[in-house]
Amino acid sequence: MALTGARISDIMPTALSLFSDQYSPRLSTRATPGTVDQVVVWLIDGLGYDQLTRALARGLMPRLQDRLLSQESHLESLTTVNPSMTPVALASLLTGSDPAQHGLIGQSLYCDHQVIDVFKSSIPQSLALAQDLVAESAEALGIHYQAILEHRILKGPLTQLLHRNTRHLSTYIRDSGLSVVLNQALAENRTGIFYLYSSGIDAVNHRRGVESDEWVAEIEAVDRQLDQFTAPSGQTTWLWITADHGHIPIRGELSYPLLVDQLPSLPPIPAEIGSAVSVDVEDMSALKRALANFSDLPIDVVAVADLVDQHYFGQGDVSPFLSRLGDYLLVPPSGFIWHTTSSEPLAWSHGGSHPGEMTIPWFECRL
Repeated sequence: MALTGARISDIMPTALSLFSDQYSPRLSTRATPGTVDQVVVWLIDGLGYDQLTRALARGLMPRLQDRLLSQESHLESLTTVNPSMTPVALASLLTGSDPAQHGLIGQSLYCDHQVIDVFKSSIPQSLALAQDLVAESAEALGIHYQAILEHRILKGPLTQLLHRNTRHLSTYIRDSGLSVVLNQALAENRTGIFYLYSSGIDAVNHRRGVESDEWVAEIEAVDRQLDQFTAPSGQTTWLWITADHGHIPIRGELSYPLLVDQLPSLPPIPAEIGSAVSVDVEDMSALKRALANFSDLPIDVVAVADLVDQHYFGQGDVSPFLSRLGDYLLVPPSGFIWHTTSSEPLAWSHGGSHPGEMTIPWFECRL
């Protein structure tokens, strides 16, 4: 699936363009260069554009709705990247580049003769991002950059990968402390970009689903945070809200270990590219027989080379990173995902190419 239109990778270069003419804006923003002191980019994991508009229609976000009435705010939809997974999308946000350029093209990848899960595994140097991070770009320009993350993920492998050489990392313990830590950082009156990350909505969506009572509670909590963010006196501060992906309901899960029982030559642990698993296959006829015996569901076998030709991973030469994948993706029907671990089943998830997974919000307002 080719990437078109405005996307998540356009956000940080646009923020940098407000402070330096070395960058050109990629998004049409109400903020103008030379008039901005601080930009807060708040990524809310899992908050798809359709969820945000649904919450507004239900009256769950009155503070956000009030801000949309101002001429200094607006809301539009952007496209995330393929595969629509958190680590891939965050790498694109924080480098301003497509997966084909930065090289993080999945959550679980073949690397150094093993499968590396970027949420759980130690990250080898060979998996380092191939593009500069916004923290590094900002420092080169003399612009302050600060990341504010949940304390529990501070020392996680993905944080180490996405925030290498980030000099200013702050943490909050619970969501209630997010505004406290942000306001303290803003009050230092440094000119630059402040990146926030929160994951509550994503966690609820996976386990309970969109429109669940807990989803409503998380949406309302996000809306209340808007009144708790405070611009320092004398500073022009803008808030941008976005997400990494949306969610769709899960109709069922496919057990990868059971497929391996049908075809033992498959790798015991596959790479995972979105909702698909990525494998090398020597005997295609044997794979098709195994899939037919394994399930009545239509499981597509897609050559990775075909995805590259279709710019699935975005623009750029993805060939240096293709060793991180198998030769073929086993793609389940929409709404189904592969189950590769013993974790509990998911209610909603992402990683395919359904519009509900691919479309994310970009909201801006002046604090």
